[in-house]
Amino acid sequence: MMIRQIKPSDNPVLAQIIRASLEEAKLALPGTAYFDASLDNLSEFYLAKPGRCYFVIEEAGQVLGGAGG
Repeated sequence: MMIRQIKPSDNPVLAQIIRASLEEAKLALPGTAYFDASLDNLSEFYLAKPGRCYFVIEEAGQVLGGAGG
């Protein structure tokens, strides 16, 4: 398992993971990240400014999830 910084190629899979998690929790609601267009471009947000970070958890080349702040 590897933890690394987000990169643009992670965007689609992370958006899918986050949306699926919100659906499972019955939180796919207007006003949540589920409908936020920037969710599809997380790397742009997190890489655009120093001090922001988003880490991706990857195993055998497959993105499993991530966390940022």
